[in-house]
Amino acid sequence: MKNFRKFLVLKFQSSVALRYLTIASSFVLAVQLVFSLLQIYRNQTQQMNNLHDRVESKAAFLRDIAPEAVFDLDFLYLETLMQQATEESDVVYSVIISENGELLTRYLNRDHPLIKTTVEGAETQSGDLLGVLARVDQLPYVHQVQLPIDSFGKPLGQIRLGYSTRRVRSEGVMAALSSIITALLVSFLLALLTIVLFNRQVYKPLKSLRKFAQEFEEGDLTQRIEIVYPDEIGQVGSSLNQMADQLEENVVRLAEALDRAIAASRAKSEFLANMSHELRTPLNAILGFSELMTREKDVTPNQKRTLGTINRSGEHLLSLINDVLEMARIEAGQTVIEPVAFDLHHFLQTIYDMLSVRARSENLNFVFDYTSDLPQYVKADEGKLRQVLLNLLSNAVKFTKEGSVRLHAKSRLESSQEQRYRVTFTVEDTGPGISEENLATIFEPFEQTELGRNSQEGTGLGLAISRRYVRLMGGELTVSSQVAQGATFQFSSPMQAIEADDVQLEAIEAKQVVGLAPDQDTYRLLIVEDVEENRQLLTRVLELVGFEVQVATNGMEGLERWKEWQPHLIWMDMRMPVMDGLEATRCIRDLERTQTVGAHHPTIIIALTAFAFEDHRKMALDAGCDDYVRKPFREHSLFEKLEQHLGVRYLYEEEGDDTPENAVQDNPDGDVVDEPMDRQLAAMPRDWLSQLHEASVQLDREAVSDLLQQMVDDHGALVNELQTWVNSFRFDKITDYTTELLDVSPRLD
Repeated sequence: MKNFRKFLVLKFQSSVALRYLTIASSFVLAVQLVFSLLQIYRNQTQQMNNLHDRVESKAAFLRDIAPEAVFDLDFLYLETLMQQATEESDVVYSVIISENGELLTRYLNRDHPLIKTTVEGAETQSGDLLGVLARVDQLPYVHQVQLPIDSFGKPLGQIRLGYSTRRVRSEGVMAALSSIITALLVSFLLALLTIVLFNRQVYKPLKSLRKFAQEFEEGDLTQRIEIVYPDEIGQVGSSLNQMADQLEENVVRLAEALDRAIAASRAKSEFLANMSHELRTPLNAILGFSELMTREKDVTPNQKRTLGTINRSGEHLLSLINDVLEMARIEAGQTVIEPVAFDLHHFLQTIYDMLSVRARSENLNFVFDYTSDLPQYVKADEGKLRQVLLNLLSNAVKFTKEGSVRLHAKSRLESSQEQRYRVTFTVEDTGPGISEENLATIFEPFEQTELGRNSQEGTGLGLAISRRYVRLMGGELTVSSQVAQGATFQFSSPMQAIEADDVQLEAIEAKQVVGLAPDQDTYRLLIVEDVEENRQLLTRVLELVGFEVQVATNGMEGLERWKEWQPHLIWMDMRMPVMDGLEATRCIRDLERTQTVGAHHPTIIIALTAFAFEDHRKMALDAGCDDYVRKPFREHSLFEKLEQHLGVRYLYEEEGDDTPENAVQDNPDGDVVDEPMDRQLAAMPRDWLSQLHEASVQLDREAVSDLLQQMVDDHGALVNELQTWVNSFRFDKITDYTTELLDVSPRLD
């Protein structure tokens, strides 16, 4: 019963039709019952009045004839008259009482149930009869009519008639029951009729609308509502059908537009991937051979300067290519957050060291400040955070001619249990500011302010990439500025506080490899590359330090070389004719799983490709490659991979004191001696040191590299070490030495 009641409640709540029918039927029934009861009440009241009038008329008749019979003492006649007057079933008794209270005559309707229950068939005396009548008068439904009897103004007594309204009331109750039953039947019939009409006119159309909505929500846009009547519901159905027609057309158009967009995006990705490959492949040869040629002993100083110019120009071109490709990766959703553990305080200090030299040279007040509660050891995407801050701060230093550049960092604890903070960075400057027009487009790709365009530097992608990086990190990069009042850039990023033990120490800067350490196996390396220049470059770099190398021009040839030679490691290009690197890698892995004779350890396969997108890296690793290196590569990256996967040990050009300030120098006698960096720099011409200091302060890579090429013949090891710092943008390390040697007092903020 409880479940049935719950079912009815749920049905009532979920069906507007059932609620409407219930309310309508209840209203009709209530109205009909009210009117029926009112009618019954009126009829009963009318019957009661009629009964009273009849009894009163009989009493008046007896009163008129009673005086003569009283004078004649003809009580028998009076009793006969009274019996005739009370023959009506509703009259229960009639009596005549004298003036002194004596009962002259009486008549009791002993057949009436009230009299039967009161008198109980007993003969009563006059006194007892009056008591019986008093008890009868006290019964429910009993009323009396009492009229005086007089003769010529002389009172003789009174006549009293008692009557019962029980019959009238019983008939009224029966009439009420009959009316209620009739009302229920009529309401039931009306409800049935209403249900039939409502089902046809309202419920079925509403059901069609509900079915349409459900199927529409599930994605079925082909079904339509059948319009039966052109009423309000029909008009709603027609409107929904029109909406479905329009929506179906829009979906078709959107699907076509989506297909075109996907095709365009695919074409764009393929174009960028191909362009990346086509640009990076020759750039790899240019940078690789120029770097390799600088190691030749018979290269003249002019040639080395030319090679340095080629290398710097290639690096600049590579940075532009990387910016464009990075923007494309972001738009394609291929850039992801790569959180690492690092020291945030040290991280900010290194950025300050990198930019403070140039800021001081511009006489700017360069200030970093952060609150005491800023967490020191955190986990976040250090690389993207560094790129964003360097971009914002370098722009501020570049365009601010006087005043200050300030970085403020503060943190707010978001989750004490997980030690999650939100760190907010604010970069403020007192530069020329940004106009309202430029503020609206400053974060768009390839957009620059007028000052940026006049400087003829950059591609206009720095702020666009920075904003997208900040969004990837969970924040939003905003700017506020007024012309001639500076600019303020602000963003926040969530970071998780960690323990100091979780932070790895900074990697030691790479040294130039000159050979393989003794007491090692002879490592066999296979190069699978279709571009001849790249094969030659890799072969020369690897053979120069002592590796045994063979080459193949495509995947099929590389597969045969692998079967015959069983190399320790394969440098596998991904894009080749006949058989590409992915297929060749899969074949090698399949053969390794099935062949057991002569097998030792699986061959290490490192993908070497000019494709720049992350999905190419995933494809290579999924095919079975152990690692991935993008072109153009650097020598040290190749050697690091070989050390990582094969455990190769090297001999370096600089092997002396463990401190990074020591460098290798060739003396006139041809012997190699170790000497601290400050002593080697102190032996350099002062004018040259002054120019090196100024170029480093300006962060001018080209000028610094030109100055280094002037000394490459006589100080090759020193130049190589300094060039390594330049390539990693560590101009601050150069200025630390030159400031001390030239006795230049830096301005402290």
